[in-house]
Amino acid sequence: MPPKRPALGESPFPGMANLPGPVRDLKSRNSFERAATPEYWGLDQANYADLDQQAVDLAAPSELEPSIIGVPRGSHFESSYSPANTRGTLSVALTPVEFGRVTRSVPALGRAVASRTLSGRPARADFVSDQQAATRSGTHALREKLRVMQTYSQTLASDADRLASFTQAAKPGGEYGRAHMPEAEMRMEMTWIQQHIFGDMFLAMRSQRRWTPEQEDVMRRAVDWRLFFDRERNQHLTNWYDMLRLASTYVGHKRGLFAEKIFQARKYISDNAEK
Repeated sequence: MPPKRPALGESPFPGMANLPGPVRDLKSRNSFERAATPEYWGLDQANYADLDQQAVDLAAPSELEPSIIGVPRGSHFESSYSPANTRGTLSVALTPVEFGRVTRSVPALGRAVASRTLSGRPARADFVSDQQAATRSGTHALREKLRVMQTYSQTLASDADRLASFTQAAKPGGEYGRAHMPEAEMRMEMTWIQQHIFGDMFLAMRSQRRWTPEQEDVMRRAVDWRLFFDRERNQHLTNWYDMLRLASTYVGHKRGLFAEKIFQARKYISDNAEK
């Protein structure tokens, strides 16, 4: 079994608890280049010594992308939508929580709920009231699902804005408004990226690739190695930017997916409203 993965991002300021010397000034402004170093987080290269080049290569964003974007239809926790200005549909891998929040087929959900309502009623000649009740039950279910999807869509929009701002800060070369920020903020932003953004990507990949815990551990550490230890000619900075761009594309597709399902739910409710 590989050695235990360093607990990067476990606390608000990972790696700081055992730092020697005086208390650090968390208001001092840090560059992203400084933050993208193992020393900044107290990471030990020895914890990555078991990784081979193949593992590192497979952790490249281009290798990870097919496991979250354009996944096979019918695979675990996938949902499909039609991206704007394209033909056909695209399947996106979701986390289990996200999968529970989205409606894969709006009409199917409405019909299923309506069917359950009708099946619980006796057959009779005057069935109009039964059909109306079934329709109401279907639209009621869709209204609740719509509320859940709208709430999560707002979360995705907030994530996208925050991620875009950080991606600009991490872009190699040039000067950007958030390239320097107080150390406390830098640590919290990078922890959020590692835990929430990259973490959700790994949760989605886990189901698609059927990883064992050991396989997931190796892949997570291989990504970390690329982000912090692949330092020849500052390659790690390019790796950060490429990983953030993949994350931005992924969040963008999830936003598109939820937007389409929200539109379909609203239309279903409108089409089936009692006149």
